[in-house]
Amino acid sequence: RRERILQRLAGDLSPWFEAVPTVAGFHMAALCKVPVNIPLLMELARRVEVGLYPLDVFFHDAPVRSGLIIGFGAIETLDIDPALDKVRDILQQIG
Repeated sequence: RRERILQRLAGDLSPWFEAVPTVAGFHMAALCKVPVNIPLLMELARRVEVGLYPLDVFFHDAPVRSGLIIGFGAIETLDIDPALDKVRDILQQIG
């Protein structure tokens, strides 16, 4: 699952996000490469049953970077691409 998400972040989602390197765990961070309205993205994603979580709430005493925390412990591998397709489509719509 991690590898598939990394492939998508390096592929069709790369205009917006870059993955923070990780080798373990069930979450990863993706930093915004360009300005993205994260609250709007999260709201629109929830409408199509995709849960996204903001990265900025995890910063303490450091410059805040905009991005997402992506959890993949509970998602089936076959559900990753359809969910990320929805995220990509929303990103294309909101600019």
